[in-house]
Amino acid sequence: MTARFTPTDERLAIAPDPLAVLIDVVARHHDLSPFTLRGHVRTRDVTEPRQLAMLIAHEMGLGGYPKIGRAFRRDHTTVMHGVQAARRRMTAQDRAKAESIKAEVEREIHVPDPIFKSRRSA
Repeated sequence: MTARFTPTDERLAIAPDPLAVLIDVVARHHDLSPFTLRGHVRTRDVTEPRQLAMLIAHEMGLGGYPKIGRAFRRDHTTVMHGVQAARRRMTAQDRAKAESIKAEVEREIHVPDPIFKSRRSA
């Protein structure tokens, strides 16, 4: 009789959802709750951080538009619009804030550097 495989505690550890971590970090940076960031409030003080989070998620490659949309309880076309709007609105100060948020998210989820760079970012 063969021995049964018994996973160790290390293998049972569940990695945090990167999109949930991103939402938490962006919410903290903007003094909002993650619930509010995912909610249906459409005021500028909520939509701009939400769109920034969508842009960061897209740039970090945390998922395609449909997956990002599910994390924010939005349709993928809303995410596409949010990414474009955040890019148009981006200033040097916003870019620095986005890089700071990316670094914090990477520390929390331990994202390794991508093996292959996309052609668009080159």
